[in-house]
Amino acid sequence: MAFTGDIETAGGAVNALIAHIYAGVLELPFADFKERTLARVRTAIAFTSGVWASGAYSSNTMHSVSLLNHQPEMLMDYVAHWQDRDFVRAAVVAAPGKAFRNEDIVPLADFRQSAIYLQFCRPAGLEHALGVVDADLARDLGELLFLFRDDPDAPFTDEEVARLELLSPHLTTAWRQRQALHRYETGNPAEFGASGQAVIDDQGLLCAVEARFSELLRAAFPHWTGPRLPPDAARALRDGVARAGRLEFRLIRGEGRHVLSARRLGDDGLTSAESKVAHLFAGGRSNRDVAAELGVSPATVRNQLASIYRKLDIHSKTELARLFPPDAKAPGASPGED
Repeated sequence: MAFTGDIETAGGAVNALIAHIYAGVLELPFADFKERTLARVRTAIAFTSGVWASGAYSSNTMHSVSLLNHQPEMLMDYVAHWQDRDFVRAAVVAAPGKAFRNEDIVPLADFRQSAIYLQFCRPAGLEHALGVVDADLARDLGELLFLFRDDPDAPFTDEEVARLELLSPHLTTAWRQRQALHRYETGNPAEFGASGQAVIDDQGLLCAVEARFSELLRAAFPHWTGPRLPPDAARALRDGVARAGRLEFRLIRGEGRHVLSARRLGDDGLTSAESKVAHLFAGGRSNRDVAAELGVSPATVRNQLASIYRKLDIHSKTELARLFPPDAKAPGASPGED
């Protein structure tokens, strides 16, 4: 739905969207970034479908194209038969930074008599278009963004035109940042699996934090308040890799700023018996209590605990309790079992 009338509410939505766009640089997967970011634009400008293309500005050579609610066959038909006759696209490309609608170029009545409308736009449900190009002329790079509506009676408003012009450079900047980050992902895939990322400085102070990183850190260090990394995590600055219980931190070193990833490890090779001992001991039971519950000797429990501490690289019951919270069930436990 489009915004109407309340400028303060609309401005707040645009500001929130810009924040989400930049947060997505760290949060969204590279392969999905453009499509999912384009979908977020709907919170500020209502549209039915959209296209976001990146490429060489002068030659119209596309490096990547992301479609939202469009079939690839439609894009192939457009490129093959209609791109050279698209007067709105021509106007957008000729004036980087300025957004255009169909009716900004020709009256809507004339547009709806044109061949491109009758043979392509109307069958594809493209009743209204709003497009903009953000161009870096010095480097011959361009980002083309088009939004479409399928309702003939819902044209884009002047306010929405201005809103797209405002958003365009933010989308471009975020996409270029995401591509730069992907360089590190490609070279170090393990660091960017099911993990969260943060940017830190040479002293271990957090400069930018992705939500998943914050969740992992606070779960592992419930009394941590920031902004400096806990010492166990900050060891990654010295060693490149650090372990804190079941969290692993890996550093990609830069100049003055570094990317730190955090990911939760599995049980790190614990046997089924060791995992049961770990859960019970972390829950507050003594060696003797654990031995009695499992039907083994206290000496066996001591040996298993030594193996557990070694495998998990921990040194205290407090660290073990952090890794096996009370709501984490041991393997083989029944739903009602402690």
